[in-house]
Amino acid sequence: MKFAGAHGFTQSRVPLIAMLALAAIGVAGCSGDDGKNGATGPTGPASTIPGPTGPTGPTGPTPTVDVIASAQPESCITCHGEQGSDHQAVYRDYLDAKTKSQYRISIEDVTGDGKAVNSTQTAAGVYTLSFEFKLTKNGLPYNDGTVGSSTGSLAGLPQKRFTIQAYFEGNQYPFQGQTNYTTSLGTVTFLGDGKYTASGTGAKWDPATQAGWQAYGYVAAGVLETEGMTLYADVADDGLAFGTANNYASTAVVSGCEACHGAPYLKHGYRAAVVEGLKDFAACKECHYDDRTGGHLDWQWMVDQPYEWATRSTQTPALGPPDPTKYAYKASVMQDTHQTHAMEFPYPMSMANCTTCHKGKLDQILVDKNFTATTCKSCHAVDGKDTWGTACTDKNADGTDNTTTPCYAQPKRPPALAQLWAESGTSSFHTINAPCGDCHKAGGVGSTFKTYHSGYDKKIYNASGQRYSDLNKVTIDSVTLTGNVMDVKISSANTAIVPELTISFYGYDAKQMLVSSHTRDAGALTCYNDRAANPLTAAKVGCRYEIAIDGNPVTTLQTNRLFTVMADSKPGAWHVQADLAGYVQPTSYGLAAIPTLITQGKVKKAEIAVLPALVVGGEEVAVSAVTYTYDLVAKAQVANYYQGTNAVVSTAKCNLCHDALGTTFHEPSYSGNVTVCRTCHVTTSGGAHLEMQSRGIDSYVHAIHRFQYFDTNTVDFSNPVFAKRYQLHVEHGFPNFTIKNCEACHTTSSSTVPVNYNPPSQTKSMPGIESASWSLTKGWVDLTTGKALPPPAMRTIGNIPSYVVGPANRACGGCHRGILINEDAEGELVSFNSHTAMGGYTVANGKTSSGVDYVYAMIERMMNFYK
Repeated sequence: MKFAGAHGFTQSRVPLIAMLALAAIGVAGCSGDDGKNGATGPTGPASTIPGPTGPTGPTGPTPTVDVIASAQPESCITCHGEQGSDHQAVYRDYLDAKTKSQYRISIEDVTGDGKAVNSTQTAAGVYTLSFEFKLTKNGLPYNDGTVGSSTGSLAGLPQKRFTIQAYFEGNQYPFQGQTNYTTSLGTVTFLGDGKYTASGTGAKWDPATQAGWQAYGYVAAGVLETEGMTLYADVADDGLAFGTANNYASTAVVSGCEACHGAPYLKHGYRAAVVEGLKDFAACKECHYDDRTGGHLDWQWMVDQPYEWATRSTQTPALGPPDPTKYAYKASVMQDTHQTHAMEFPYPMSMANCTTCHKGKLDQILVDKNFTATTCKSCHAVDGKDTWGTACTDKNADGTDNTTTPCYAQPKRPPALAQLWAESGTSSFHTINAPCGDCHKAGGVGSTFKTYHSGYDKKIYNASGQRYSDLNKVTIDSVTLTGNVMDVKISSANTAIVPELTISFYGYDAKQMLVSSHTRDAGALTCYNDRAANPLTAAKVGCRYEIAIDGNPVTTLQTNRLFTVMADSKPGAWHVQADLAGYVQPTSYGLAAIPTLITQGKVKKAEIAVLPALVVGGEEVAVSAVTYTYDLVAKAQVANYYQGTNAVVSTAKCNLCHDALGTTFHEPSYSGNVTVCRTCHVTTSGGAHLEMQSRGIDSYVHAIHRFQYFDTNTVDFSNPVFAKRYQLHVEHGFPNFTIKNCEACHTTSSSTVPVNYNPPSQTKSMPGIESASWSLTKGWVDLTTGKALPPPAMRTIGNIPSYVVGPANRACGGCHRGILINEDAEGELVSFNSHTAMGGYTVANGKTSSGVDYVYAMIERMMNFYK
């Protein structure tokens, strides 16, 4: 039965007596006393059912990565250990192009008629000319073509040329071409068995009746992997001179070209100055014949009217000079060589140094018959508008200088003739069209040619052609160390010399300085700032280990608490002591005092250098600097420490192009010793004039020779002249026709001399720092045309920070970064930095938690790997 209202419940099965018992218990519980709590039971098992997820806690601190402690040595040598050798191998292939060529060419009779050169008259006074030749490859006949046909003959050779040329002895233009006296033999016929004829039509002369002529042919093959100019692994040439052509003698010397361009000298990569069968430079006349109309009017134009040149030449289409007659010239060997070196290229020595190209022949060139406008214009601009130093030639109505006109002076270029006339007060009767020889001759009212040009750079040579560096020697006679006092004695036979003494300290047995003579200390501000406009009144600064011993006592400007000029010091016998404990290290370097660095073994050697200043006739001249490596522990001189027989770079090789280092940059006293360069160009400073480079000499020199531009942040790219000059500069190539000739500067490797231009050993080369990129706010330049792009135009390269990098990055990167900077290739530049970071360390500059500059902290870490 169901309970009323309990619909759906089944009938209860609980017995009635049980129900009554429960009721009784319930009544009793309500009316009885409370019982006490029982003992706590055991803890039950943990629940196996997870509870709900709690709320997310706050983000913890980001782990700090110590970029110095985590840095590892470079691994460049793993993949690129022989890269320098590979570069050099390419250049050696080029140098061997003639001497080890697979090809041999010989102009000779190959048909059996007894004549190598033939002529056929085709009309009155018109001839077809030809010569016969043999061509071999690896000693076997070189057969390229169909016998009896000119179609496709020598098609397998990428470069070839055959020419025959008349010679007119005693003529103003001995080698002539404008009137068909130089005949290109462009039709080559294959005769079989390595025999060929080369012929050309339309000649206006007949070798059979000509008193003198020359024939010339060359072939080139095997294109090498080089930048810029195309170079070849195989070059073969031959010449044949007849009659008076054998009397030709150039006033230039081939050794002058080879000094800077390499030996053998192969212009354009295949045109030799020395060809068997021809006189020196005669082969050059096949193109640069003496009456050839010059086509590069821009060379004179760019130095004579810079603004006009920059604005007209960058238009589309480009416009030439409005007055082409003014710049007309003959494209002879002399004219083209003079103009390019004096006006277009950043020539690494003075153009007044005629002896470089004309050694032993100055008496033939510095004669009054050559004192002509044609000669003068080959080096000098005529007007040089707005190039006269700070006094521009643009004038206001009252005759004063127009100060709003930018000055386009290039101090290392020869001065304009108009400037020279103005300075000598002779402008009123000088014009470029006046016959110079009427006055400028022996016994004339004007000075002779040789009076103006001795043929020697006055900074390097005396009037007799003797080098000042040969006539004036300075020696470091002794260096001793007692306690913390270094004693230095210097001597010279010339008491007029003022020696500058510098002391630098090598770090970790490496080739770089840890403490440079050029770095000011953080001690008392007692030294004079020689960089200030007025050093004697400017605020004083810290001191450097540099002192010019200009007297005893020294002048006020040279006062330096780090040095003591001894009582017995006198001109010609100087005696100075240096206090090694007196130099106070800047806090951010994290370096101990020099005596402590010696005790710690971090500094073991010092480089003592003397830069001798000598003034002759108001001109400072080049006298070679000298150095002395001193072991601070053994207290003795060290021979050949990264110099001498262990030199990395050859000073003599540098001077092949520069003649005397320092005369066209820095000062003449810096010449003659590349070890001196390392005392200032240290890896611990970023490039001051070169962005994204180190001041270390390897980075600096590589970038310079890759033609990275100096002080780009100062260039007003909105100005057409400065923009165009920038574009022209970064397009220049190394004078060896490729940058891959590492041994142009580095010592020549051999079985006994190791290669020293592969990625540097990290055991002997310290880390360094590169400067940041500059923020260019004055526009940019079209790198194809040189056209100025005013703001808001900007270059592509953005903000690249200053990086601390390894030795290979710094040294090899000096060239590779320079290329990318010149090309404004931001993507490739960022990738390069990423690559070097992957194979070593490229760390954005900063300071450690203790305030030490990263570069010094990185030096400490990396050099400790190699203790």
